[in-house]
Amino acid sequence: MAIPRLAMKELKHRETVEARTAAGLEAYLGEPTGTVGLEIYTIEFKGIVAQNPGEENVYLIEAGSKVRIEPGVRQYCRWHTGPLDRRDNVLERRYCNLTSDTRSGYCLKHSRTYRALYDRCVGTSGEYALEACRKVEERIKVPMGVYILDRGLEKYKAGVSRSWRLEDRIAEQPHVVASIVARGLGLVESRELEIKLSQHHHIQQLTKRTEPKSVLSHSPEKRLPLLYSVVKSLGLQVKPEFLAVRPGREELWSNASPIKEPEGVYTLLDYWGGYLLLENNEGYRILSFRLIQHMDTLTQLS
Repeated sequence: MAIPRLAMKELKHRETVEARTAAGLEAYLGEPTGTVGLEIYTIEFKGIVAQNPGEENVYLIEAGSKVRIEPGVRQYCRWHTGPLDRRDNVLERRYCNLTSDTRSGYCLKHSRTYRALYDRCVGTSGEYALEACRKVEERIKVPMGVYILDRGLEKYKAGVSRSWRLEDRIAEQPHVVASIVARGLGLVESRELEIKLSQHHHIQQLTKRTEPKSVLSHSPEKRLPLLYSVVKSLGLQVKPEFLAVRPGREELWSNASPIKEPEGVYTLLDYWGGYLLLENNEGYRILSFRLIQHMDTLTQLS
């Protein structure tokens, strides 16, 4: 049984759309209508980066492969050798081969590493998170950015990520359209800005997961005026960027049904928003990647 570590993908720039910044009632009431460049990206799914139990090296189970998924028995430590302050080749990483012993997903050996502190910094809230950010920043300078996601709901989601992987991080979450509102901040500065933004009545930090099908039914161009008005109301002294990341095989997602219990034989087809698009003899299926990630759940069949 293999341990799925991450979904490997590449973002391809598809087009720049000149999207209107006011629409519907706003335009009717006289809101000035302009345009902004909306960058549209497509995901090219490469496959799943996996590790065999007892080994440190990883390998790629390519898109199009047939795999057997079984309920995970053991959860493995999230620690790996990739650097925090720059992009790396994920296939050259070495992952810990011990099982997880803590709520944070790390073994006891790696629970106090800077990678574990970074995950605490960006994945928890309040002073507990900020203290972890300070500890990392004392040793490593990590350039960060802040983004806002529109998921087709009334509330928007604010988040942070390392500057060079903001687009990748947005691609890992279901969204209609997104705005990057800051780049090049420090860890503490980025989390403090995210907390400040989440105090806006239209923005949240932590939210429930959103099903891909409902999100993909919305048009980025039509939803952009709503996000634009929220970003404009923040009064930030930067020029925001607007983008949307779509699945590579978007036409298949609308016919896919969700998998509640990850078990069976499937073909790996696509990835978007934290979900895998699979196919079996019942048709197209959607599986939340977190249900199998870091667990001994996968066997490659072909």
